[in-house]
Amino acid sequence: MSKNKPDPSAVRRAIDDAEEAVDVAEDNGRQLERNVSGRTPRRQPPPLPSACPVIPVGMMGDLRYYLDAAGQLVALRVREHTRLNILGLFGSENHLVVEYWPKTDDKGNVKGWRTEDAEKQLMALAAARGLWSPVNKARGRGCWSDEAGRLIVHYGSRILINGRSRRPGLVGELAFVAGEKLMASAEMTEPAGSRGVGEEALSLLRCWKWRRDIDPRLLLGWIGAGFLGASLRVRPVAWIIGRRGTGKSTLQEALSAVLREWLLSVTDSTEAGIRQTLQHDCLPVAIDEAEADGSKDDARLRALVKLARRCYSGTQSLRGGADHEASGFTLRSAMLFSSIRTPPLTPQDGSRMAVLKLDDQMPGAALPDLDPARLHAIGARILRRLIDQWPRLPAALEQYRIALIAVGHSNRTADVFGTLLALADLIISDGDVDSDSAAELAAQLDIAILPEADDSASDEQEMLAHLLSSVLPPEGPADDKATVAEWLRRASEPFNSLAERAERVLGNSGIKIIRPREQARVVPSAPASEGRPCYFAVANRHAGLDRLFSGTRWAQGVWKQAARDLSAALPAETAKYGGVPERGTAIPLLLAFGESGTQSEDVREVLPFGSEA
Repeated sequence: MSKNKPDPSAVRRAIDDAEEAVDVAEDNGRQLERNVSGRTPRRQPPPLPSACPVIPVGMMGDLRYYLDAAGQLVALRVREHTRLNILGLFGSENHLVVEYWPKTDDKGNVKGWRTEDAEKQLMALAAARGLWSPVNKARGRGCWSDEAGRLIVHYGSRILINGRSRRPGLVGELAFVAGEKLMASAEMTEPAGSRGVGEEALSLLRCWKWRRDIDPRLLLGWIGAGFLGASLRVRPVAWIIGRRGTGKSTLQEALSAVLREWLLSVTDSTEAGIRQTLQHDCLPVAIDEAEADGSKDDARLRALVKLARRCYSGTQSLRGGADHEASGFTLRSAMLFSSIRTPPLTPQDGSRMAVLKLDDQMPGAALPDLDPARLHAIGARILRRLIDQWPRLPAALEQYRIALIAVGHSNRTADVFGTLLALADLIISDGDVDSDSAAELAAQLDIAILPEADDSASDEQEMLAHLLSSVLPPEGPADDKATVAEWLRRASEPFNSLAERAERVLGNSGIKIIRPREQARVVPSAPASEGRPCYFAVANRHAGLDRLFSGTRWAQGVWKQAARDLSAALPAETAKYGGVPERGTAIPLLLAFGESGTQSEDVREVLPFGSEA
């Protein structure tokens, strides 16, 4: 470059710094105009110099919050505004304390600095900003959006807002906290189509043998969710499963190279460890070897799955401290698991994830090109696509949601798969998503053939299935062991000695057949019936049911809540369960006997709601 021509990057930095100085001054001014009551204080504390590297942020109780010279969030108690702590706030620029609060002798010579003046001014400025808590207003590294829908990319050492770069700091009432530097997006605008990074990334992901053709696209969408994190309304969970030899670990290595510093990749971590590592950051998390093996590690895995559920919608994590002060972080990270099998999942967990299945690689299959430099470049280019295409996301998501709901998805699963498809579209294509293309992709995720929907039974249906499949102890040595469903079948037969014995066995476990002669008394809100029983009841409280539900999420009487949610279930008046009077919940026998068999057909004839149940 000619000596007479300025460096373009230096000019750009100078412009950014000048614009940033204006932004910071405006933010500081707006903050100082308000106190706790929303009015201007009678007397404003003297401001710090505009170039001061320490920014008072606010106060809460005994704490005063500051962004230190490195951009980190620091909380000091009133009594902790000591000489060393103030020097610590200024870090490598602690020589400025002598300039800001000089201590002079009688002749005007500077002999140090006045700690008490620094304490007074810093605390007054923090208090003047009003009440402030990091739980809702601290922003770490990752992607965020503001109330206007603008994308804010926090790289650790810089933040990008509407294409303008500035140092971390205050943006309105939000404190963007500095951290270790993350991979930046590519500098050049990235094209779409066959020459773009989207197709290159898909070609890479297709090197693995997936059960479904659409899975590489869904995983590409998860990479997009990993980058965009907190800026999204929901963050779908992805779970990669496959036997040994399918390349799960190699795939994890590839994802780590693509996402680089953005990805927190762990193999043996706890929920608390991840939460404390992330703190205010919103970075994707990949958990390898997430196996459920029946050991004490199962509790750790359940906690990680619960963490993923909270990250999906973005909830606050509050934990108490030894000093009785709560600490909190907003969890908005996209999470990915990989294992040989998925553990037992609750409906609320399963409905928030996409399960991506790997098959064995063909013998002699070519290995993917995992050159680190190439994968790093792919990640930076994907991030650039997401930033440039961000305005397209709402319309793209809506198109995919409409298409997914048309093939049977609920609102939640449409959010999960719609978000993944929309983000993949941002990475691959330009322009609006047309309805035909969305419908073609949605057809591959028809709810009728979707493996993720195999275990989509509701909580109350799972409770009933557990109850019906539980084995009851026999009444005497002549009886066999049978499930609740079998004892119900026997008890619902025309009254005879077998039905009487079945009633006693069920009653001892808190379950009762309601015969037509007593139905009007026990279930007064039910329609009248004749012939065979139409309902059975479970007691609200019973030691027998305590045993049947021990160790499940329906223990300690929670089965009552689930039973009341079953289709056509009704409150039951007091009846005797094994001789013990108790109120309960009446459940249609049709739900126990299913849709086939002569018994269920007999029951259907006397149930006015039969086909709806």
